[in-house]
Order: sequence, then C-alpha cells, then structure tokens
Amino acid sequence: MLQLIGAARGATTGCICRPICSLHCTARSPNASRRPVSGCGASRSSWNRKRSDPSGFSFVEVLVTLGVMLVVASMALLPAQQLLAGYALSNDARNLAAQLALARMRAAASFTQMRLVVDPLAGTYHMETYDRSAQSFVRVGPDDALSQGNAFSVGSVGSPAGEQQVLQLSTSVIFNSRGMPVDPAGNPTGNTAFYLTDNRGDYWAVTVSAAGGIFLWEYDGQKWVPQS
Repeated sequence: MLQLIGAARGATTGCICRPICSLHCTARSPNASRRPVSGCGASRSSWNRKRSDPSGFSFVEVLVTLGVMLVVASMALLPAQQLLAGYALSNDARNLAAQLALARMRAAASFTQMRLVVDPLAGTYHMETYDRSAQSFVRVGPDDALSQGNAFSVGSVGSPAGEQQVLQLSTSVIFNSRGMPVDPAGNPTGNTAFYLTDNRGDYWAVTVSAAGGIFLWEYDGQKWVPQS
C-alpha cells in the first residue's frame, strides 16, 4: 500500500497547469523548460510590442500631404477653365448655326421669308417670320443668349470670314421663300457673317454663302480655318 501511495505522489510531481501558464509551470517544477508556450507569455509579449509600434500619420504629415494636393489642384484648374471657355465659344457658334439652318428650312417649308436677328449689345439673337398682312417681320420664339463671357464682336480680327468682302458684323440675315439668303431689297447675297469672341481673345464665325450654305470658322490668329 505504501508503495502505491509513493508511486502516485511521484506521478503528480509534474504541474497540471503546463498548457495554461509557463510561469506557473516553471515555479512548480524546476526541471521544466523555461521557454514560454503559445497562449500566455507569447501573446503578452506580442501585445506589448504592438502597443509600442507607431501607427497612422502624424499631424504634420497630413498637413504636408494636403498642401501638395492643393498645389497640384491649382495647377490643373487653369487649363481646365481655359478648356471649358473654348468649348463654350464653339458651342455658341454651333447653336447659332443651328438656328440659321432652322430659319432657312422654315422659310422654304412655309414659303415665306424668315429672318434671324442678332443684338450685339445684349448678346442675344432670335428668329422672325414675315407677316404678309402686316407687311413686317414678327418675332418667333424667345431670345437665345450667348454663354457668359462671350459676345458678338469682330475684335482684333484682321480679315473677313467666308464670302464676306469687307470685315463687318452682320446683325441679321433674311432667307426668302426658297431658303436663299437675300438682302433687304431681295437681292441674293453672300455677305453675311456673325463673329463671336470670348474674354480670352478667341474668335469663331458663322457665315452664310450666296448658295445658302452655313459654315463655321475658327480664327487661328492669322486666318480663318473651316470647322465641321
């Protein structure tokens, strides 16, 4: 019986908490390995190391990054504004050409005269139809306005566009009942030209030929270049 009790005490000399905490195990058993096992000592060491590591960005780093972004954005803003301004001028010229084509089509369809009138001071234009009973032109529809910053003007252009012989801004064009451009006396003409400019000094023109063709032009600083 005494031998059995001694054997049992020898079997319980090892620590039952070894899987839980290596510190407790080494205190109970001097012959046990002092290397920490995963779960207690290792996890605590890893957690303390993570707390000591810096994370995120400092306030100075954020300010420097924002400053660089603002500089890059300001450098890209001016070219974008210039691109939008150029697009607005060409768009105004194309809208005017579309209204001229509509006036020509209505004149031929209704077998009457149609006129497109430009107000250079207000930067607007509208369409009129000839009223035979009143023997005068009557407005059709509201005014169409140019984009902000654009205007009707010949500015510093040195030569006329299209078939125009002498440089001048036309204020109206009349289409007869066959859709052909005529002067107030009813004679065919190809001397109609509308000039548009913006605050950057760019120029576009819309001309009407004697045959009734409507053409777009862009000024390159020396000559007029046809546009489609």
